[in-house]
Amino acid sequence: MSIDIKSITYKISNGPNRDVIIDAFKYAYETKIPLKFTITKFHPELLDHPGCAVYELETKNIRITSIEHESGTGYHLNLAGFIDAKTDNDWHPFRFEAFYNANTRKGHIKLIK
Repeated sequence: MSIDIKSITYKISNGPNRDVIIDAFKYAYETKIPLKFTITKFHPELLDHPGCAVYELETKNIRITSIEHESGTGYHLNLAGFIDAKTDNDWHPFRFEAFYNANTRKGHIKLIK
């Protein structure tokens, strides 16, 4: 039996500052702005193990197409766009939605097929 997962959420443990995010949004369809989020994932077989291993999800071609200020602070951002991620040892395109705190540079990202 195969389970088709439509989306999965990962933790963002580090990322760019607010100015880089806004530039990436501004030039989403013109110039590639280098954008890197450190996205962590757990090895599924070890998830319930006390010494669970954490791995960085490989990503490239991040394009931000939507930014929304969430709480009026200027740092809490809801982001959306497109990303290529390496899953199952192969690259796949995804849409993404993310909550990102540009001050702490942490958040959550949901990859959507």
